[in-house]
Amino acid sequence: MAKWKKVKLEEYIDQIRGVSYSSKDVSNVETDTHVAILRANNIQDDGLNFTDLVYVDKRKIKENQYIKKGDILICASSGSKNLVGKAAQSNKDLEMSFGAFCKVVRTQKIYAPYLGYYFKSRKYRSLISNLSAGANINNMSLLQNSPFVEKENK
Repeated sequence: MAKWKKVKLEEYIDQIRGVSYSSKDVSNVETDTHVAILRANNIQDDGLNFTDLVYVDKRKIKENQYIKKGDILICASSGSKNLVGKAAQSNKDLEMSFGAFCKVVRTQKIYAPYLGYYFKSRKYRSLISNLSAGANINNMSLLQNSPFVEKENK
C-alpha cells in the first residue's frame, strides 16, 4: 500500500509574478510587438478563457513569464475573496503572459495534472479562504507554506 507524507508546497513549485505594465504599454490588438495578457477574468472554473484580452509590449515580459504547458494561473491579489486563489491550468504552451495581479505556479518536480487537481480541491479553497480572511486586498503570498501531500518513495 502506498504511503503518503505531508510536505510544504514550496518544495515542489516555483511562483512567478505577473507582468506590470502601464496604459502606454497596452494595445487593444495583437501586433508583432505586443503579446496577449491573461488576467483574473480569464481564469474560469472550466479552464482558461481567451476573451477580453489586453496586449502588452513584449519588452515588458521576461522569458519565464510566458505560459507553459502545465502552468497554473492563479488570481493572487484582489479585493474579492471569491476571486483570490481562483486557478486554471494551461494544457499547452501559450504565446501569452499574465498580469501583475496574477501569478503562475510552475513545477517540474511532480506530475503537473496532479498539482492542477490540488488547486481545484475543497482543501485548497478552504486554505485560501483562511489565508485571505480579514484583509482589504487579499493576497496569496503565503501559498508556499501550504501543506501538500505526496507519495513517499521507498
